[in-house]
Amino acid sequence: MFYWSAAFVLIACISGFIGLNGLAGVSGELAWGLCLTAVVLAILSLLLNRKQDPAPLHRVGGESRRNLKDA
Repeated sequence: MFYWSAAFVLIACISGFIGLNGLAGVSGELAWGLCLTAVVLAILSLLLNRKQDPAPLHRVGGESRRNLKDA
């Protein structure tokens, strides 16, 4: 989505430079909306895809490391 947002910003800049203010306005609004949507989705993805902590390192199959080293 950030790619499309950057593409619409580029279109807005070029069309604004040429003098097509209507197209520049529409492209700018689309770029803003896409960028905002991408940021919200990225934050949601980071929050919802959190994994639980793995098992502690000192436990392997119910036995402690010290017991495995002594064996």
